Amino acid sequence: MKHLKTTTIPKTQDKIILNQTDLFNYIEPDYKNFKLTEVSPKTKKIKVDVLELDKNSTFQEIFTDPEKMCLTQAQIIKFVEINKDDFINSYFFLFKNKDDFFVSSICDYSNKLSVYFYQFEFDYVWLAWTQHRFVMPQLSPNPLETKLDSLTVCPYCQNKIKLEKI
Repeated sequence: MKHLKTTTIPKTQDKIILNQTDLFNYIEPDYKNFKLTEVSPKTKKIKVDVLELDKNSTFQEIFTDPEKMCLTQAQIIKFVEINKDDFINSYFFLFKNKDDFFVSSICDYSNKLSVYFYQFEFDYVWLAWTQHRFVMPQLSPNPLETKLDSLTVCPYCQNKIKLEKI
């Protein structure tokens, strides 16, 4: 995965995607079949990483630690509200509903946002050339960097970078 940016999602209120018809032009009907109506609790602000697919991968290969890589539906909504003008390609978000994991895909088609849902177990291989984007909480320690002596190695580009105090 190629790191594009880190951004902050402000604190959120109780919301679910199904009720966001002012934000989304199309909400996939499977939302009701999957019973994705669990209201997420209010959250504090959180830093998230936006990553771009650069290797053919399944959801299980991308979201390697689902419990820690989930956002709430309210956080997904807030991210989209803040970044909707930047949407290109598809953005994917992992979330949990009751005890099951799901992935929402949000796409911009002619300046109209559409949202689709997949079960986490869906074993489709997403192709790197599509440059899909994945949004997930910034984990601590940040998996985007691995310390090696006084250098940091970026696992995405494999460049070694010397860290300096600011």
